[in-house]
This record gives sequence, C-alpha cells and structure tokens, in this order.
Amino acid sequence: MTYRTRLSVIATAVVGVTLMLSALPPGRSDLASRLSPPTFAHWLGTDQVGRDIAYRSLAGLGFTTRGTVEILLLSTIAGVFCALLSGAWYDRTLDRGIVLVAVTLRAFPTLLLVLVFAAIGFSPEFFLALYFWIPIWRLLRSALSAERTRAYVLNARLLGFSHLRALAIEALPNVVPGALPYLPAIAAEILSVQAALEFLGFGPPLDQPSLGGTLLASVQLGFAAPWTWLPSLALLLALIWSMAFLTRASRRRIPWVPLG
Repeated sequence: MTYRTRLSVIATAVVGVTLMLSALPPGRSDLASRLSPPTFAHWLGTDQVGRDIAYRSLAGLGFTTRGTVEILLLSTIAGVFCALLSGAWYDRTLDRGIVLVAVTLRAFPTLLLVLVFAAIGFSPEFFLALYFWIPIWRLLRSALSAERTRAYVLNARLLGFSHLRALAIEALPNVVPGALPYLPAIAAEILSVQAALEFLGFGPPLDQPSLGGTLLASVQLGFAAPWTWLPSLALLLALIWSMAFLTRASRRRIPWVPLG
C-alpha cells in the first residue's frame, strides 16, 4: 500500500471522528482563568470568557464538518436530479432554463448571495445547499448528454422507458463514478464558505463552538492572544488540505484497501 493511500484512509478517519465530536456540548466558562496561555490545565489556553480552547477547537471542527457533510449531501441530491432533467431534455426549454439559473447564480460571489438571502430570511445552510448543486449538475450533465445516445440507453427507450427513466436507471450508474473524485473538492469549497459565514456571525449560536466563530478572536485579540484562534485556523487548513488530497488521490484511482 502506498503512503498516499494510507494518508487518504487517515484523512477519512479524521473526518469521521470530527463528525462524532460535533455532538459535544458547549464547554463551561471560568472567568477566573480568562485569556490564560497554554498550561497543563488547559493545553491550548482559554478564550475571553475562560473556555478551554482545545475543547472548543475540536467541538468546532466537528460542528463545521457535520454542516459541510449535510450541505454536500443535499447539494448532491439536487445536482443529480437537475442533471437527469437536463439530460432527458437536453438543449430544450427545461435544460436551457436550468442552465440560465445556474449561470446566473454563479455570476455572483457566493458570500454576497448568502448575505442577501440571509437578510431576506433564508437559512444560510439552505441557500448553500441550493448553490453548490451547480458543480455537481455540471459534471453529470456533460456525462449524461454523452451517454443519452449510446446503444444501451436507446435500447431502454425501445423497451418503453421514458428519457428520464432510461437515464436514471441505465446511464446514471455509469457516470456517477467519474464525478465522485470531485466531491471532496466541492466539500472543501463548501467548508471555506461555511467557515467564512460563521466568522461573519451567520451561523450557530454564540455558545456553540465552530471553526469560523473561534477565528473571530483573530480580529478581536490578534497576536495579543494567538492561542485563542491559531488551533482553529490550523484545523481548518488541515481539513481543507485533506479534502484536496482526497480529490487528487481519487482522481489517480489509487486502490482503496484497508490498512494492514
């Protein structure tokens, strides 16, 4: 087994652990030890209200990762559905309408659209799920448009299948494996936008740890107390790096086998 395969398995295990950490309750505050540097009692120090930074960094990593996975799942479902519609009615009114919506949404900066929809009353997570279906739809639309004229799809049409059913049953299982390697890269983009929203205050309550919320201390305290935000920054960068690595490794079709 190559070292890249091992690192990919380790990165996946880390993501799984962070999902479990997302269920941790908020840490208690101790005003007597506020802004304490790293000690044996608090390995990574405490924040402005005396909460343990190590605890909040791990719990924030789990919370943010769980949100990213949920948004990715919803985006994938919406992207697959829209890709089937585009493939079934390729270059027709419905497909052109979906293309127009996708191009319009992608023409605006993500954060700007999220802030506008949040001001209207939409949940940022809900909007992100409706925004990140576009790259998944784009990948599958191109693949399905090439498969719709293949012999096995035409045979299904001769058997009485509709365009949509023929693509869903016959073509979709053949094109999904080609899109899977790009999902970690999409997840990394979702993670960065979600952390930015948490940083701006569009996220969980103040008592819920999150990576972006913890990074807010970098503006408030700066290098006067770097231990309050450096761990969250390091975890965020490590998670994005691991997703980029998974994308590169899966595109190279490295065998996925258990460690041993």
